[in-house]
Formats: sequence, C-alpha cells, structure tokens
Amino acid sequence: MHLARIATTIGATLGSCVVAGVIVLMGVAQVRVAYGVQFMDRPLGGLSRTEAEQVVTTYQQVQQTRELRVLLPDTSQPKDAVTQRYPERTVTTTLADLGYQVQQESFAEIWTPEKQGNLASQLFRPWGTALLGRIVLPKASLDAGAVAEFITTKVVPEQQAPQPARIEIEGDAITIKAGAPGSEISDATLSEQILAAVDPGTRPVYVRAVVQETVSPVTTASLEPVRTHLQAIQKSKVQLQGAVKQVPTAKEFLQWFTLNQDDKGGVGLVVDEEKVRTYLKQFDTKINYEQSATKLLQQVQPLARLDAPVPETLSVVLPAKVVEAVAPGVYESGLYPGKYIYINLKEQRLYRMNGETLEKTYPVSSGKWSTPTPRGNFTVAGKSPNAFSRTFRLYMPYWMNFIGEGASLGEYGIHGLPTWPNGYKEGANHIGTPVSHGCVRLYDADVKEMFGWAETGTPVVIR
Repeated sequence: MHLARIATTIGATLGSCVVAGVIVLMGVAQVRVAYGVQFMDRPLGGLSRTEAEQVVTTYQQVQQTRELRVLLPDTSQPKDAVTQRYPERTVTTTLADLGYQVQQESFAEIWTPEKQGNLASQLFRPWGTALLGRIVLPKASLDAGAVAEFITTKVVPEQQAPQPARIEIEGDAITIKAGAPGSEISDATLSEQILAAVDPGTRPVYVRAVVQETVSPVTTASLEPVRTHLQAIQKSKVQLQGAVKQVPTAKEFLQWFTLNQDDKGGVGLVVDEEKVRTYLKQFDTKINYEQSATKLLQQVQPLARLDAPVPETLSVVLPAKVVEAVAPGVYESGLYPGKYIYINLKEQRLYRMNGETLEKTYPVSSGKWSTPTPRGNFTVAGKSPNAFSRTFRLYMPYWMNFIGEGASLGEYGIHGLPTWPNGYKEGANHIGTPVSHGCVRLYDADVKEMFGWAETGTPVVIR
C-alpha cells in the first residue's frame, strides 16, 4: 500500500512537471527555434529569429564566394590517346556574379511547426538534436539573366571556329595540312546545366558544357584539285620582256596566287593583285608601272581557274616608262611649306607635294556623282592599316581619314581597293573613274606608299 501511494505521488508530480515544461517550452518556441532543428549541419535550437536568419545569411555569403567553372574542349589540341577527349579550357566566374541567393522559403521553413521538433526533442535537448531533430536544407537560386550574360560575354567568345585544311609550300614541295574541328556551344543547354549544377558545398562548381563539334568545309579532299593546279603552275615559266628582262622564280610566281572560298564552301584560286604589283614595283624606274601591271594581270588571272590549261612558258612584254608631263593648273604647288596631299577630282589624280616640289603622282577613284568626294582643305585626322566599314561591311586597307567643315571624323578617307571579308577585292579597273561612295581610292601598292609617307596632321587639299 505504501509503495502504491508513493508511486502515485511520484507519477502525479512528474505529470505536473511535464505539463509545466510543455507550457514553458511552448512559450519559448514562440520566439526561439525549437531544439532538434538544424540548418545543414548547424543546430539552430534555442536561437532567436534574428540569430537563425544570420546563420542562413552567413551561409549565403560563403556560397557566393564559390567559383563556378565551365569546362570547354580545346579542339585546337589533339585528343588524348587513351580517353579520346580533348584537353579542356576553363571559364570561371563566382556564384555572386550569377546572382546566387538563398530563397526566403529556407528562412520560413525553419519556423514551420513540423520543423520545430517533437515533445521528446524538446524535453531531451541534446539527444533530440542528434536523433529526433529535422534538417533544413537550403533552397537556392541563380539569376537567369546573370547566367545568360555570363554565357554570352564570357563563354560564347571562347568557342573555337573550325580550322580549314591549308596548303603549304616549302621549297619545291606543295603539301596539304589537315584542318582542326571547332566547337559550338548551345546557350540554352548550358544555361540549364548551370542553373541545375549549384548544390550545397564549399568546393568549386564544375559544369562540362555540351559542345557540338564543327568542321570546316575546306577539307584535304577539296584542296587536292587546287594542289594539282598549283603544281602545274609551279612548272610553268614566266618571262618578262620589253623594258625589263626578268624571269620570276617558281616560288615568286606561286605567291601571286591565293586560296579563295566562296559562300558555299567551294575552294579555288585567285590572283593577288597587290603581290603582282609589289613584284613589279622593283622595276618602277624602268617600266610604265600601270600599263605593265594591267598587262601582266591580264595574262596571269586566267591561270587561276582550276580548269584552265597552264602553258609551259608565259611571255609578257612590259612597256617602258614614259616621263609624265604635268599639265599646268592640274595641281597647286607651295600651298604649304612642307608635305601636303593635293587631289584633282577632274583629273582623278593625287599629287604628293612637298612645298614647291611635286614628288609623285598617282591615279585615284573618287566619289561618283551621287556620292561626291567633298572639296576643300582638310588634314589627315587618323590612320589605320586595315580599317573596317560597318556601313558597307568591308575592309579598307591603309585607311587615312580626313576631316573638315561638313565631314565628321572617319566619314571620308583615302584608302586602297575595298576588300570583302571573303577576300574578294574590288577591281583595279575602277581606278581612274569616279565610282566610290565619297572616299578616294588608290591601288594598294600606291596607297601603301602614301600611308608611310603621310603623317597624322598632313594637309589634304581637294579641288
């Protein structure tokens, strides 16, 4: 009987304690995280809302310092013999730059009733945390716009264009070297990979980009007919006669031809007019340069066709140089004490002046009637070895722009024959006729001389 009463008394007392403890703990739970709740491996039990949120904020700050590394294949290098994979290049950023944020859902989940632990975890705090508590995992996100910008500005420029097969000439040997594949990245796929790759941790996040291998249409097979034709040209002999008796070497002759690829990927040969003119420049004091260049080009250009027969000997008679008499009134001397450029639009001539002295004259092509070259006094305002026109999408070799009233910087200039991105040059037969959009064109060899002669600030007179 006494034992029963004692047990009853103890039970009642413990029951009261339990009820009182639950009441106290329920009051504490209103302002404190319940014991048994963890954020990752960090216990939050007993922390205030502010303290718990600071834990999450600190975690976010640490995560933002992590690096994200995009792995790209380096297709310019050979594949590994064992793995058959290309070496990899890395494009790196941080999660902060990608807008990493822990979502508010992670903060709210700490305070939901099901995350507050159970009665046992409240009563037995240390054991509840280890055995009966619940873990809140962070839910994080990246800014899709920041990811897209990273891909566009940092990753896409690292794509490698396929390298075409090429022809190399070493001594008497004409060989074909194989090209190399390129790589093309899918922006959308890579964006999905990055958005899905970020997980809790401390190490860098690696993403291996899905890359499609690309191949140039210029292959060893497509170059074989070109090599065969070049071998025939190599065996041919060019004899320059008339004012100059000269036989270009096989190597010099081959250098007059260059590969040309059309829009459909077809490959052929074209004659490089500038190289032909550069070769003839060494005889400038003996030959009529313009007539000789025109005549030689007329004889050589048909040989660029792959189906054209190549003669064993090609003889070209070069006309002798004639001293040019300058007509009165064509140019004005002494306009400046030093160097200046004088352009006569009516005569389609450029005069290279030095005070009272005429140093040299060149034929030009100025603006056509609908887009005339401005007249007046200007100066060479800037120079570029090979300027690119965004308006006409072509290159202008040895560009020298002039400026004056009514002309903005770079709007008009003196330059060589316009060259399209595919290598095509506008015909040299335009020189001497006003056909441009307002600029003053010269033969490439002539404008190269002028480019080296004229400094920035050299006066330009156009009449």
